Amino acid sequence: MIQFGIFQNGASDLPVADTPSGVLVAGGNLEAMHASYQRIMVDQVRQGILADQLGYDFYFMTEHHFQPEGPEFSPNPLMTEMAIAAQTRRIRLGQATNILTQWHPLRVAELGAMLDVISGGRVEFGVGRGYQPREVEVLGFPYGSSIQDQERNRAYFQEAYDIIMKAWTQPSFSHHGQFFTLPPTYTRWNHAQTIAYFSQPHVGRALDEVLRIGPPDQYGGGNPVTNTTTVLREISLFPQPLQKPYPQCWEPVASARSVEWAAAHGVNCNINAIPRTRLRRVFETYYQAAEKASWPDRLQRGAFKFGWDAEKRRGLSVGPWVHILQPGQGETHLTRIDRALEME
Repeated sequence: MIQFGIFQNGASDLPVADTPSGVLVAGGNLEAMHASYQRIMVDQVRQGILADQLGYDFYFMTEHHFQPEGPEFSPNPLMTEMAIAAQTRRIRLGQATNILTQWHPLRVAELGAMLDVISGGRVEFGVGRGYQPREVEVLGFPYGSSIQDQERNRAYFQEAYDIIMKAWTQPSFSHHGQFFTLPPTYTRWNHAQTIAYFSQPHVGRALDEVLRIGPPDQYGGGNPVTNTTTVLREISLFPQPLQKPYPQCWEPVASARSVEWAAAHGVNCNINAIPRTRLRRVFETYYQAAEKASWPDRLQRGAFKFGWDAEKRRGLSVGPWVHILQPGQGETHLTRIDRALEME
């Protein structure tokens, strides 16, 4: 069964312009670019709603920031898809991708879970490492992330992914890694309601699992919550996703290493930038890695069909550029499309 989706990259609606160097960019000053992206943001929502009405199965959006040149715009696909979710009932809402190396993992986990709840369980959650220093170095700096150090980038991505999985699947959790200690070991929390709640039986965690109880801090201030040596040991993420154990995850891939990682973690692949001559090898690499890892799957359903398994919604999706011409649209329209693709 063939399923169809739309990949929304958020390009500027300004005309494509030539520069003296021959590089194509959006034809407008910064003021015009700001206005263009405001229009595009509204159009992205409208297109998602229209895609649902036309019967498309998926609507994928990218995450990109800080681009005056015009090719890409989508600073928060999860937030944009909230607006789409509120006005649709069927289409599945994906991200290609949420760039984990630009996020605190708990913030993106919360947003992804919120969208899944609001949409009634229609999220296809995208995870990615990023590739643009202008984005990753700026947004990832507070968390120690980078794209200019590939191994550091991969380590951060893996840890962020692990934290998201914990937050989505465990009633409460802790994490101690290279980039994050959650909650921080110095987090004082002598809150009467927390103590009362976890002192009850059958709430899913015992008090001593969530708090390490200590005496008052003789040097502390007057706030009883922080005037203590009691510290927080675990936290809970609210809400968790509606889909159990969690939404299907996706990763845009270009390298064999990324394909193998996705297969080994039960993650679907978006393929948008790989030549057709290499597609067969990418598919084979994915399925060989999945078989080697005993067919990991969030629902433990075992092996899935080669290519795309529509029943299980598992495998790889290919995003070719498709142009539909209306009657009367000829060479001029094709030239416009070609220039837009060259700018991309």
